[in-house]
Amino acid sequence: MLNIEGLTLFYQQQNVMRIKDYFFDQFLDALTGDKKPVEIKEMWYSTIGKGNEKKDYTHADLQQEERYSHVEIKISEPRILIKDRPHFREALILNVKTVKLINSIELSKGRWYEYPDKLVKEQYFKILLDEVQLFYNNITLSNVFPMKVGIKNLVDSPVADEIPYDEFDKAIHIDLVCDQLLKLMLKQSVYTFFLRCLDLNINFDDSKQHEYEFKNFFDLEKFEMNKQSFISMRLDVIIKKLCLSLYSDDNMFIADIFYDHAKIIFIDKGIKEVKITSNRFYVLEERHGACQDILISPIKSSNTVLTSELTSQKQGHFNHYDMMVVTSPDGDKSIIWTVEKVKVILKPYIIKKLLSFFMDAMPDYDFSVDKPNGYYKRNGELMSKDPNNKMTFILEFKNSLYLLTDDTRNEKVIVMETHLCFNFHRENYESCKGKSSLIIFRSAQKTSGKRVQTRKDEE
Repeated sequence: MLNIEGLTLFYQQQNVMRIKDYFFDQFLDALTGDKKPVEIKEMWYSTIGKGNEKKDYTHADLQQEERYSHVEIKISEPRILIKDRPHFREALILNVKTVKLINSIELSKGRWYEYPDKLVKEQYFKILLDEVQLFYNNITLSNVFPMKVGIKNLVDSPVADEIPYDEFDKAIHIDLVCDQLLKLMLKQSVYTFFLRCLDLNINFDDSKQHEYEFKNFFDLEKFEMNKQSFISMRLDVIIKKLCLSLYSDDNMFIADIFYDHAKIIFIDKGIKEVKITSNRFYVLEERHGACQDILISPIKSSNTVLTSELTSQKQGHFNHYDMMVVTSPDGDKSIIWTVEKVKVILKPYIIKKLLSFFMDAMPDYDFSVDKPNGYYKRNGELMSKDPNNKMTFILEFKNSLYLLTDDTRNEKVIVMETHLCFNFHRENYESCKGKSSLIIFRSAQKTSGKRVQTRKDEE
């Protein structure tokens, strides 16, 4: 058992992934010597087939080597700092009372895409975090909560690099679970900083990965051909109950956003993809003691709700909420947000506050200071002349009800059933100069089955 106290970790996504690649693909290789003798290679191809013929991996043996030693580590009162840039002062701080890490070797399925039941060996790191709390500088952002982390990495194989990436999943898998209510308090400035961390840390690419390639491949040309489908990391987050409380920077309450059984999947394959789903989805406004008025909720729900009811209700089975965020290496973003089978109480003043909170929080970057994706030169030219890269945002409400009311108790209403879609598109100024942009808001009556364009403004 190794005991460590008072550790501070600075998390930079790209550096952490490079250290991981070096440790597993270079450092451990050096300890074991050459793992690819000619006889192993010949035996491998005699099993799966040679040349351009279709490979059969039914009986393929990865010949995984177990360099296993049992490790137990306990870290007391560590701090994890996430910054947008390492030299900037602001940071998201994760304070933890204790961290316990135990490793083991396990057999798992699902790595082979065509043979999902085929077993492989994985090195599994189980990490238990007790009494976790999130801060932004000196501002408390969350309640105290426990967290479980599982990290799965393939046990080393002398032939794994011979398998195309579209046949076999070689990524490191990270599972993160919070099995109780997680409450986060977000001011607009904190949300802006969170977006900066995504752009300048988590999604950042300095275009120098070729200088940090630690893998040894039999066929480099084959590696380059399959690089587009190369998944380096997959992160799966499950939060049993998640409540985001939104506040303006002058501490005025805006709304609570509640997710039941929220799932977040992050996939890094050069292009970074984030998928967020939730079984139940609520947007709650004014608080009246233990009750709150509903702005958005599942159709079969009352117009007011007790907060205790949301935290105690059983898990739903239908995904009312689905969001997909795709970020390309040059910083361009695509956000598709779908909400289905909900009712929306149309209160313009609250909707305006919500739109203002999210849209006005978008960070502005300065090339000379922030150096976001697009700053670094390729072929002697900047990838982008505008640090605020292209963004496409689509919000779609499907099979939903819309309630109009001027009654504070929401008892007298006009109900509409329709399909709404809102498109927002931001383009690089230089590339779209002289072109008109369109914002389209369209709806369709479900009863008639016909799509009716209700508004089309040209700016």
